[in-house]
Amino acid sequence: MSTDDLSQTLNPAIVAEGELFDSGIRRTLSRLTKLQRWMIVVGLGLAVAVETGTTIAINVILPDMKGNVAASQDEIGWVVTVYGAAFLCVVPLTAWFVRRLGTRNYLVLSLLLYGGGALGCCLSETLPALLTARVVMGIGGGAFLVRAMSALTRLHAPKERGPALLVFALIVNSSRALMPVLFGVVADNTRWNLAFLAIVPLTLVAAALLYKVIPRRLEFEPDPPPIDLVSTGLIVAGLTAFQVAMSRGQQDMWLQSRLICSMILVAAVCLALFVWRDTRPDNPNPVLNLRLLYRESALSSGILLAVIFGVLLSASLFVLPQYLRGVQDYNATQTALFFCVDAIATFVGLAFGAKFAPKLSPQVVVLLGLSIFAIANHLLTLQLTPDTPALNLYLIVVLHGASLGMQIPAVSGMLLGKSSPRYLPFDMAIYYHSRGVGSVLGVSATVAMLDIRESVHSSRLLDVAGRLNPDIHRLQVGLGHALHARGLPATTANLGSYEILHGLVTRQTLTLAYIDIFWCFQILALAGIVLVLVLWPNARRAASTVVRRVFVLAFNGVRRSPAVASSR
Repeated sequence: MSTDDLSQTLNPAIVAEGELFDSGIRRTLSRLTKLQRWMIVVGLGLAVAVETGTTIAINVILPDMKGNVAASQDEIGWVVTVYGAAFLCVVPLTAWFVRRLGTRNYLVLSLLLYGGGALGCCLSETLPALLTARVVMGIGGGAFLVRAMSALTRLHAPKERGPALLVFALIVNSSRALMPVLFGVVADNTRWNLAFLAIVPLTLVAAALLYKVIPRRLEFEPDPPPIDLVSTGLIVAGLTAFQVAMSRGQQDMWLQSRLICSMILVAAVCLALFVWRDTRPDNPNPVLNLRLLYRESALSSGILLAVIFGVLLSASLFVLPQYLRGVQDYNATQTALFFCVDAIATFVGLAFGAKFAPKLSPQVVVLLGLSIFAIANHLLTLQLTPDTPALNLYLIVVLHGASLGMQIPAVSGMLLGKSSPRYLPFDMAIYYHSRGVGSVLGVSATVAMLDIRESVHSSRLLDVAGRLNPDIHRLQVGLGHALHARGLPATTANLGSYEILHGLVTRQTLTLAYIDIFWCFQILALAGIVLVLVLWPNARRAASTVVRRVFVLAFNGVRRSPAVASSR
């Protein structure tokens, strides 16, 4: 489909956004002073920082939440996944809300919703109340990242965009480092609920700042095109059914349950109908505007890559704290320190990706990031034990954070770098929605796979222990004698030895299950590498050129080294 054909199939109001409407936005922004522009950058950075930092910090305190609300491992995972599902439902509607309310009013309303949801989490004592509050937070949080990136690209010219994005990234990564520590300290010393209170003043400050500096009528239309309620209902129903199927699948034995089969069928039908309706030429007001995939070849080719990146980004940040707290017995504060290191490494990787992506090409940076991510997970599979030294884990976390930091600007540059300004907001919505689908899918699949692999390894280890293995029998007898020597009666000491042995088996079972998860991450990263090499032929040429130059520089460096010169 050509550009002209595409323009004819779009609603005239959508085309006008790239012409008259967009020129009005530029005129509005041109009247802002330099101080106002930087205040907007700070306000947007604070909004995204609160959302991003909270998302990571919640992973740190999930074990504390699980005990207080009497939830199982898969049920407490809903705290993460229902937020992601609500987030996904809102992302396609952000453009319409902006045109109805204006950028300023919509962002302020979203911040107030997010803060209200955080207050609800603080007051929650049961799992249903907690999940409801998380849904409210997801509805508010869905606006931040998409609208922030859209505003930053329009607020600054390309030559001035680098410093603004650097400040924005610094604010966001500071939150990634500090918010988990705050949540961890509060959870260890008081109650986990109180950690959410810190979010409320931050959202109020961001809302007040953005309300003060963003022009009132920015991207505002008194009578925007009507929203496609049918498509909206289809995507909400499809994502909700998908979330229910993924969350309860393992608990209800997957296809053996009528509920799970029904949810899978509803999700497949609703999402297929949504794609069909959103791409129809006679649909004047598409929700996601998927017809742009015909025009934006880079975006259409990279949808699967965006999903893979979403899986790696969210699932890896979800799994690591569960291992540290469930197997290594770290408290919340100690676990949060790993995220401090991860955030610092992410910022370094982000700066590297932003600086070298234009020189090396985004594809090469993505390949490098995926390779480092695969190496980090391979090291985890080799070194993971119930008592892995903290230093080894910190080194792997550095590689993990740096790899993700490289990929954040590079993947978006690959998929959105050639988007025309008139369609950039729609392309961003498609990209972040695809990444969000990967996030929800990754966390849900990780929780389900942990349960499956834990059951498999538990049955195997208990089978070995039940065969009266001489080594295990000697260990059990030795533990019983040690407990009896400490003054316990013989019967109690014998039972205690079995409990200790069962705890050792449980820890080993969990360790093996987490190793399987990290193997999956490694395979998925390698699949992403293959996908980039297949879909972007220039990536193969650029990667081979970079590798050749590295080998040449290394060879010349060895030849010129004093040791080689003296040997000659």
